[in-house]
Amino acid sequence: MLRLFFEDSDGNVLKSGELLSVVLNIENDVPADSIAVTLPYDANLVLNVNTIAAKSGDTLVFRGLVDEIVSLCDEKQAIIKLTARSPAGLLLDNEAEPVTYYCPTSEFLCKKHLKPFGIEAQDADDTPLSNYFRIDKGMTHWQVIENFCKVHYGTTPCVDGDGKVFLKGRVRDRCLLFGKGGIDYVSIKESRKKCELISEVRVKIDRFGGYNSRIVNDSAEAGGAGSVRFMDATADTGGLKTADRIIENSNKKSYCIMLLCRECVVDAMGCKAKICDERFGNLENLVVQKVQYSLGKDGEFTALELGKEI
Repeated sequence: MLRLFFEDSDGNVLKSGELLSVVLNIENDVPADSIAVTLPYDANLVLNVNTIAAKSGDTLVFRGLVDEIVSLCDEKQAIIKLTARSPAGLLLDNEAEPVTYYCPTSEFLCKKHLKPFGIEAQDADDTPLSNYFRIDKGMTHWQVIENFCKVHYGTTPCVDGDGKVFLKGRVRDRCLLFGKGGIDYVSIKESRKKCELISEVRVKIDRFGGYNSRIVNDSAEAGGAGSVRFMDATADTGGLKTADRIIENSNKKSYCIMLLCRECVVDAMGCKAKICDERFGNLENLVVQKVQYSLGKDGEFTALELGKEI
């Protein structure tokens, strides 16, 4: 079971009543993990709670500042609902100063856009971008980091439960086995979304030419797809690599598996996965890309979304 800790602004752990409900959301496409907790009404918590931390075993899977405290008292109940987001929420809430950098490195950008919020990158380096990098008015600090990573590394950055940023994405060596001999699940759902597949990207490589170059999706599933995208490589700092990423991302989005487990499987993000199922057979080369843990009157459940490891 997930263990929760409620802390004041000095880091002292506050006493709390029995947990009535918990929902924890962790996913690759949303930088800030979130948690919602319902407890019996406690005036001390209402006045002093500042941070919520969650552990699975000895592993810290979430830590974040409380965003909202709602108290509800009526004839039937007296409860409080706390919601919190991981440190990445600060990057989403704050705009970056508009500026243009010439050949910046990830170390430089992290110092400017992460360090002021007490957030560290685990894999920053001093390799410069081969072109300029512009921050437009209205962009958040998270958008700055996200856009840089997509252009420079071809990745989507992610933030772990302790607020550490992985610029090149996070695929862990740990492999989870579901089904026979592994973690049990109560349901499995496989989705093949052909509408997400892009068959080719037509690229303009000459400023005064047309979209004459073709980057074709060689995935077997994309054989019957007819979706085409156009990209101007002369205006994109990522060049032809961007076209490859467009196809790669379409392949990722076109397939997913949903598992529902009747236990806590929260420390799973970025883990490789294998499923042994009587009907679907052996499914391999998967990676966990979304986790939702819930605790309520019916017990605890973990819903996991697995995608292709590409």
